[in-house]
Amino acid sequence: MPPTLEKPLGKPDVLEILQAAVTKEGGCICPQHLQEILTRLDSFWTPQQLESLLKAANLESKSGINVHEFVEFVFSDKMFVDQKDGAPNIPVKITSFNVLGFGFCALPGPERQWTHFSGLLDKLLSHRDAGPDGISVVGFQEDVFVLREGQEWDDHTVPSTHDKFERFSFMREMMEEHGFTLASFSVHDGLSTSSHMLIKDAAGGQLEALLSSYHRSLFTEKKGDHKCTKSEKIKLGNSLWVKLGANLKQLSVRGEVVTFDTWNEAKKRDLVEYQMIPSRSAAKAIISQGDVDLFVASTCHLAGGKFDDRWILTDDTLTNVNTEMLELFGNDAARQQVPSVLFGDTNMKHYKFVDDGCYDPAIMGMLFGTKEKDKIQKLSAAYEGHRKFLIGEGDGEKVSEREVQVLQKAGKSPADLAKVYDIELPGRPGEIDPAAVDTLFRRVKKLWRISEVPGMKLIPPASETATSCLFGGVIDHIFYKGINLRDYRVDDGEERAMLQPSPDIKCPLDRIKASDHFPVLADFTLTVKGAPAG
Repeated sequence: MPPTLEKPLGKPDVLEILQAAVTKEGGCICPQHLQEILTRLDSFWTPQQLESLLKAANLESKSGINVHEFVEFVFSDKMFVDQKDGAPNIPVKITSFNVLGFGFCALPGPERQWTHFSGLLDKLLSHRDAGPDGISVVGFQEDVFVLREGQEWDDHTVPSTHDKFERFSFMREMMEEHGFTLASFSVHDGLSTSSHMLIKDAAGGQLEALLSSYHRSLFTEKKGDHKCTKSEKIKLGNSLWVKLGANLKQLSVRGEVVTFDTWNEAKKRDLVEYQMIPSRSAAKAIISQGDVDLFVASTCHLAGGKFDDRWILTDDTLTNVNTEMLELFGNDAARQQVPSVLFGDTNMKHYKFVDDGCYDPAIMGMLFGTKEKDKIQKLSAAYEGHRKFLIGEGDGEKVSEREVQVLQKAGKSPADLAKVYDIELPGRPGEIDPAAVDTLFRRVKKLWRISEVPGMKLIPPASETATSCLFGGVIDHIFYKGINLRDYRVDDGEERAMLQPSPDIKCPLDRIKASDHFPVLADFTLTVKGAPAG
């Protein structure tokens, strides 16, 4: 171990020790490797990334240092002690998980989906406890929210809509048993207004798992053999749960909500198509001591999927919508220079892998059913469904009367917008228009591309093959500011969430157990400066 471990260290000390270590007793290391180490430490590393690099550079054999112990020390709390004022360090654990409606919505998932959450969450919450001196934060996306008794339904979510809803009463007891309280929640319009809560498990037990008698009473309808609620009773959204360690009684938590109101954005931009995109939101928790805000955590779920993409791809300017949402939520989370973390399901992939073309074949297959451009013959079934939705053909969902009227007032029609999905040359049936193909491809690629949020750092996935969701790639991202990253990983071995791909699993949806996402985990150290004495 380095000789100075007994004293508190800041980053400059660690860099000096590291540089000295690699030259110990005439040992050496590739200058390019050393420069990369120093540069990245000035930015951020995960322990696994740093240890892997040091081992690849043969640091252990050249210097005699135990690489694993050294990396553990670098990422310990001692690394981040503020030597000037002795400011305390607080471990912070962030857990992000898209729960796919907990198995209570007409979304993909097995009949017994709801039963997989008990063991999964019990293990997850136990392992994600930051301890008596720490802050634990869990954010659920695609959580379920029920219209309160006596409230009127809003088709479109505005800032006042959130107060009309309450979180449905599933898994609340387990969260509270593990010491978590619901700090805030936000709803959005990611489901159509015709959606229901659904009891998938007709064998029994699922309805009884809801603690609220009011929530159980809403299942008055039938869909085949399954009980369900009426339309205009539920919205999906985000819930943010916080647990303060036993030694942090001087701290308090308050919740807030940020809404990206697409109708308001349509007016600002004079672009009526924004009204067709569902509003989205972020749930926030602010940790304070007295009147001083110490830390902000926010979770969100951005636009994407069949209810959104069918509109977004009709205009180039609409493909910026997720970036605009992120900037709104990120700027709000990072206000007043308070350390902050923004995380959730972004429906986007890391810009490096998108720019490098890593996902080009997947985009081609999704759009056209083939990964090779010269073999395109038609739209994929999903995107043909988007076209039929807009022109009103087939047995599926159609554009609503309200949406038609809004477009007509602006001199537009759904059929006009649907032309983006016409990939054949006009008057030449069966002959593909390369320009139309390129337009769709370019717009999807832009929609998939996550970028940095000004003032915040985006944690990169371990590799282009890392995945947090059913159809590949990491789309559940974490941004942070003013707080030190110590560890990050996707819990992709958790088979109670989702099974690994296998030749025995013919349909990808059959991999779903609890969700079509894996939990994403990040550990930080928050150095508290300027807070009043506890």
